[in-house]
Amino acid sequence: MNPTKLITALIGMLVMGVLAFWGMAALWSYRTAQPIERGQSGLAATDTVRALQQGVQQDLQLAKSALQNGNQTDLARALDGARRVARVGNFAADPLFATPLGAIESARNAIQNHQHTVAVKAVQEALGAIAAESPTGRGELTVKPDQYTRQQYEGAVVINACGDRIGRVKTMTGGKAVLVLGGKQDIFGFINVGGTEVTVPVHDLVLGQAHRLGPKMVALLP
Repeated sequence: MNPTKLITALIGMLVMGVLAFWGMAALWSYRTAQPIERGQSGLAATDTVRALQQGVQQDLQLAKSALQNGNQTDLARALDGARRVARVGNFAADPLFATPLGAIESARNAIQNHQHTVAVKAVQEALGAIAAESPTGRGELTVKPDQYTRQQYEGAVVINACGDRIGRVKTMTGGKAVLVLGGKQDIFGFINVGGTEVTVPVHDLVLGQAHRLGPKMVALLP
């Protein structure tokens, strides 16, 4: 066979193979990417919101102590944890978390700019706001159909009520989520080592916002 024709035939076969694989992947994506409802947890809604509140409060108390004794390591860890929980809560729950989240962001910015007094004030503001009653008087999760799909949460960071990163979402299918807990997760932002796989109902997770870019988080509460 003419070498040119042989090369052309091989390239054609390769292209057809790639297209066939892409088609199968697209079909599978269509079949599995079903909409999910955010804010549905295995806990009662009020218990879930309360657990998130308490987690943020615990982190902020630690941040307050760290500001007093100058422990920068504890301060950074506490504010980062509080921000993670508040972000999930701000998306999944009622407006209770909006004001604390803003104050936490202000505290982090003040620390970066070496504004100690401003940071202390912001942490105190966040503590006061997160301890307040729910603006709706109920402290409910927002439960409504969402445009996000299970696939968009695959790879999401799993946090606990205090914002500690405890694992990642491996898959979400058929109303179940396979999580990898423990081990070393999210090293340098993308390396995962070890961990134990556990399967939980999707509704046992509190879903944060599924950003197109940037970190995605879900909370697994006790």
